[in-house]
Amino acid sequence: MYKILKELITLKGNESKSTESVESNEPVRSAEPVAVENEPNDKAHDVRTYVPLGHYHSPIPSIEYIRKNHQRIFAPLPKSIPGIDLREKHQLELVRNFKQYYDTQPFQAAKTYPLRYFFENPSYSYLDGIFLHSMIRHFKPARIIEVGSGYTTCLILDTKEMFLEGQLELMESLGCFLGRFVDLTWPIQQLQSVIHISAH
Repeated sequence: MYKILKELITLKGNESKSTESVESNEPVRSAEPVAVENEPNDKAHDVRTYVPLGHYHSPIPSIEYIRKNHQRIFAPLPKSIPGIDLREKHQLELVRNFKQYYDTQPFQAAKTYPLRYFFENPSYSYLDGIFLHSMIRHFKPARIIEVGSGYTTCLILDTKEMFLEGQLELMESLGCFLGRFVDLTWPIQQLQSVIHISAH
C-alpha cells in the first residue's frame, strides 16, 4: 500500500510535465497476485486480492491504469459535462432554500420517541437524512415509491406525519430489509394502515 501511495504522489507531482496522450478509459484488470508494500521499510508481500486492482470494488487502484490516464485523472475538474445540463445556479438556489427546513428538522443523534428515524444509524446518516427530509418538505410529493426499506422509510413516515398532515402516499417494497424496518417501527399488521406494502 505504501508503494502505491508513493506512486500516486509521484504521478500527481509530474502531471504537468507529461505529454502522454490518453487513448483508453478502460481500467487495466489482472487476477494475478500483486506485490504490495505495507510498510515503508521496503518489505513486500504477495497479496491475492478479492477483485483485480482497479476494479469497482477494489480499494486499491491499478497503477498501470493511473499511469496511462494520469493527465485526465489529475486534471482540473470540468465546469460542465457534455450532454448534461447541471443547472448549477438552480441547484445552489435549491440548497439555499433547504436551509429553512434544516432549521426546523426534528431529528436527533439518537432515537427519540415518538420519532422512528435518528441520525447516528449505520446506513443513512446526517447528510443523507437532512437532504431527503428537506426534499420531501420542499416538493411535497403526492406519492413516493420506495424499493427496499429501513431508515429512509422511517424518515419519510416521520416527515409525512409531522409536516405534510399525512398528505403523502408511500408505496413500499420491503424486500430484504423487512426485519430491520419492523424493529424500527411497528408490527407489520399496523404498518399496512400507514403505507402500501409489497413484501417479497
